[in-house]
Order: sequence, then C-alpha cells, then structure tokens
Amino acid sequence: MKKKYIIIIFLCLLIVIIATLYSINKINNIAVENIESSEPIDLMTKILEKNPGAKKVVGQEECIYKHFYPSFENGYDYTDDMEYQFKIYHKKIESYNDYLSCKERWPDIIDISEEDFKNYFMVITAVENTSMADTTIANIYADDDTLYIQLGENPENGEYIYDKPCISILLPNSMNRRNIRTEDIRDKEKSPEEEYGWINESTEGLEEITEEEAIDTAINYAKELKDSGSYMGQYLDNYTKVYEVKKTTYRPNNYWLIEEGIVERNLKVADFERDVYEVTLVSEDDEMEVNRAYFYIDLYTGEVIAGREAAE
Repeated sequence: MKKKYIIIIFLCLLIVIIATLYSINKINNIAVENIESSEPIDLMTKILEKNPGAKKVVGQEECIYKHFYPSFENGYDYTDDMEYQFKIYHKKIESYNDYLSCKERWPDIIDISEEDFKNYFMVITAVENTSMADTTIANIYADDDTLYIQLGENPENGEYIYDKPCISILLPNSMNRRNIRTEDIRDKEKSPEEEYGWINESTEGLEEITEEEAIDTAINYAKELKDSGSYMGQYLDNYTKVYEVKKTTYRPNNYWLIEEGIVERNLKVADFERDVYEVTLVSEDDEMEVNRAYFYIDLYTGEVIAGREAAE
C-alpha cells in the first residue's frame, strides 16, 4: 500500500514539473516572437530627438548635421588642429575622448554618447570667410578612399545660419575614409584641384610602388589613350619602349586629359607636388628615340597624375 502512495506522489510531481516546463517554454516563445516582431531601434532618430536644430542630410539620411558658432577662447585657432582645403577647415573625430575635448570648446556641436561612437564618427567643418557664411550641407558621399563633404547655398526657406559658420556632422562608420575632401559647390569657376579631383592625400602608412609597376602603368596608360579622346595621347599606343625611369617630384596636370584646342591654353596644373616615377617612353619605331612621352606615376597611389611630351 505504501509503495502505491509513493508511485502516485511521484506521478503527481512529474505532472507538475511537465506543466511548469511547458508554461516556461510558452512564455519564452511569446517573448521571442515579440522581440522579432518589433522594429529595430533607429539610433539616428534617437540622436535627432535629443539634438534640436540637427537635420538629416538630404539623400543621405544616415547622416545628420548641425550648425553652430565656434569659440576661440585661450587663443584657439582653426589651424591648431584642423585641416584646410578650398577655404574650408575640417577635423575628423573618431574617439569619445577627442569628442569630449571638442564638446568642451564648442558645447553646441551634436550631443552624442560614448556608446554612439561604436556606430558613428564626427566631422567638424568651418568656413574661412564671411562670403561662405550662408553655406550649408549640400551633399555627402564616399568612394573607395575619400569622403566628400560638399557645401552649397542655404535654401530660401532654410534657417538663419550667418552667425553659425561651423557645422558638426555625424556619419556612420561605413562612410569613414582615409581622406576627406571638402568642397564649395556654389556656382563659381572651379580650381584645377576641384575640376580634376586632385588631392594631396597623406602617404602615411602607404608603401611605394615598384619601378616595374610604374613602367607597366605607363605603357598600359599610353595604349588606352588612343580610345580616350586625348588630343595629345591618341597616337601613343605604340610607345612601349622605355627610354628612362627616375624618381622625382611633379605637380598633377591635365596634359593627357585635354581633348581639343590649343594645349598650352588648356593646360592646368595643381598647386602642390607629389613624389612620382617619371617614366619616359618612346615609339618602337623611333630608332633615334627623338620623340618622348613622359608619364608621371604617383609613387604611392600608382596613378598617372601628369604628362608631357618633348623632342630632342
């Protein structure tokens, strides 16, 4: 009889345990379903909510920006820690500590947390003079190695920003690039650097290409000029004989890019120099090696940045 009671008690306990496990499992499934059905948290929206005056960049909604007035206390100057390009200063902030330093100097920049730096980085811009005071973010995009930040006219219905010549911009880490190019794209004559995208980019951490690579680049470039529309380069497809190779410095120019007109009048040259290989090629048919084509290959990027021709 006692054995019978023990069996009954055991069965009851087993039923209770099974029922409890079933209930827990059902609750967990409901919780998981609720999590899966909820929309992902929009981090940028949360940041916008705590930053009155910040706006999303048109056509690039994962980026936001906010105009502010800078402070120059303790003798601070833009040139102390900002880079300069085309009358625009800029500074990239990738760590929370650097951000706190800027926030202390300029309290009105976009307010973000240390956690936000896991997903975003910041760029501060400042225009050089009052003629650009009413510019605002027109476009932001990135290619393989450069982030482009373009300033344009403030729209007629835009906020008053003459007294806020600086902009803090928050961007996703997916747009972080080694180089930053700032541009004023309002209607005006473009500089050669702006027109051709010439950037005196940093060479830090880059390795020099080999002489053989520079030669291959020059020969292939000469062959491709035939079908490129190049006015001076259309007859160079048989310039495959190397006359000379040497390291030097040279300014980027548009010699091989000119398609018509008087070359001297259309030639444009950058205002900076780059380390290059000067690869001189001559035609396979030119036994005297009189007519020479010069190709300037950037020592670090491996790109043809300039050219010229000369005859002995």
